[in-house]
Amino acid sequence: ASSNDWAVRCSTTAATGNQILGCYVGTDNTGMVRTDSTTLYGVYLYDASNNTIGDGTAAGRNLISGNYGGDGRGVYIVSSGLGASGNVIRGNMIGLAKDGATQFSNGEFWGVYLGAGVTCTTVGGNSTTGQGNVISGHNNGTVNGRGIYVSSAVGANVIQGNIIGLGADGNSYITGNMQNWGIWLQGSPNNTIGGSGAGEGNIISGNECNTAVGGALYVIGATATGNYIRGNYIGIASDGITVPAGSTQNLGIFFSTSASSNTVHGNVISGNRSAKTLSSGGRGVYVYT
Repeated sequence: ASSNDWAVRCSTTAATGNQILGCYVGTDNTGMVRTDSTTLYGVYLYDASNNTIGDGTAAGRNLISGNYGGDGRGVYIVSSGLGASGNVIRGNMIGLAKDGATQFSNGEFWGVYLGAGVTCTTVGGNSTTGQGNVISGHNNGTVNGRGIYVSSAVGANVIQGNIIGLGADGNSYITGNMQNWGIWLQGSPNNTIGGSGAGEGNIISGNECNTAVGGALYVIGATATGNYIRGNYIGIASDGITVPAGSTQNLGIFFSTSASSNTVHGNVISGNRSAKTLSSGGRGVYVYT
């Protein structure tokens, strides 16, 4: 799909129970050629609940990449106030070509955007059964790229088992990747990032920008409370040991502007190391209020 405001759209509260599976959204059918798309949004859900984008199987995996019209998004979910809940985004490739190694950014900004009124959305799942997404490569030269952006004041979303910032192998740095932040929680409460079970932790590494501080997870705002960050690899590769060659991810977890009462538990946070604009270099967990 190409040259539309959106490639796939589900709108209104009646748009429920839909499945978007096995699609190429923003590329040709090889998954290796952009279609010169001016599409703003790959998949757009508006006031829509209980829909499935990818199902964690090879046949159901969507490739959602190359939708780079303006401030494009790979997956964009928002609500006018009527609610958007229970949607599942699982097992997709978002922001890379089919090879899982070549940057095919969705616009200059976001891989997955969970906006106002969005709640109880699951991004990923158990990576050992293929439910995690690969979300990398979002930035075309500015400092605004985000893998996952959550601005919902309702919150209570779950982000698990994803590779955010690296290649599909969970080890390789993406050449040209300037995805500035892996996950950004903008005033959003009670979200779960990772988990205690096998395959529930995210790998959040290789997120950076050449001109500004970049990192794995940014939690900002006085209403960003009650978030639970557990069992993730932050700054390192899938083996839990190796810092991806070429990565200069500067910050592991950054709490800013009165974010409070959040929990960081049982993560491996290492290898966050570039100086960028912080005078004393990289930080694992940084609280700045």
